[in-house]
Amino acid sequence: MIPENSVFTKSYPAPDINIREILRYAGVDVRSLICIPGEESDNADSADNADNEDYTDNADKAIKEFNADNSALIGGCVKSPAAGSAKKSAVRLPEEMQKLMQECIQECTKPGVLSYKVCYKILPVKIAHGGEVYESRKNSENTSDSENRENAPDFENIRQKKPQIDFGVAVAESIDLAKNLEGCTGCVFFATTIGFGIDRLINKYKRTDAAKALFMQAIGAERVEALCDAFCEDMESEFAAKLMQIKTQERMQDQIKTQERVENQIKTQPQIKPGSGAEDKILRPRFSPGYGDLPLDFQKEFLKITDASRKLGISLNDSLLMSPSKSVTAIIGIKN
Repeated sequence: MIPENSVFTKSYPAPDINIREILRYAGVDVRSLICIPGEESDNADSADNADNEDYTDNADKAIKEFNADNSALIGGCVKSPAAGSAKKSAVRLPEEMQKLMQECIQECTKPGVLSYKVCYKILPVKIAHGGEVYESRKNSENTSDSENRENAPDFENIRQKKPQIDFGVAVAESIDLAKNLEGCTGCVFFATTIGFGIDRLINKYKRTDAAKALFMQAIGAERVEALCDAFCEDMESEFAAKLMQIKTQERMQDQIKTQERVENQIKTQPQIKPGSGAEDKILRPRFSPGYGDLPLDFQKEFLKITDASRKLGISLNDSLLMSPSKSVTAIIGIKN
């Protein structure tokens, strides 16, 4: 099921824009923008009512349906019926914020400003769990008194040695990544970027309009995350199709006695529907350098493995930050 270790590249069309995520990345408190039509209250009054049970129910309903209609949201507000109530909840953007966001989105979505590219490589995974490591109390700096050090037990702390995760071309040491990849026999190393266009806009408005620069940052973050989501969904579908093909071939080989039995087996075979539930997922959630105890320094290995510098133009500075700034590297495990 795991292809040869080639580096593949993909380009994607622009994913749908998620207004709520843009607001979140911009640091806007969505709950403070909620209003309940029919009541004599403004946004500030609504925020004061946050502890009220009816208000909270209405607010939660509004937030859940916040992305039902992005165009309506930019034009005004998105309304949704509150559960068990004839009232309606709404998330209303202030007029100035609507205008600012619309201008930023329109500028970012002009042809040639953003590009949606991914390069990736599929690798095997082997996890070697470490044993226990004992730290000597006698050598510890915490025991400054010589008499206490003499009378102290040989060992004060027992800690777990980090597992080693062997990808064939690189080895990482991380407890958190090992947990994420538990039960996986393969993984996808991928790098994504939306290009330098968004960086140019951010730098442009840093000098002239701080509010626009903030929203450009937020839009860039939302765009690259949307690209990651699109790639992961693509991989989920691709591996589900391969798994379906393999299972079909195995069943056909095992029950080849008669053509009828083969046909019946295929007809009665349960269909794999990626994404229908957590138990159906073939891929693990993506995991990036800097998450948990996986060091950011592992970015260097990512760029080598995916050849992202040559294929996508991604580079690292001395602080291990990527350029273009709206780039992501991550590992997604493939379940056994």
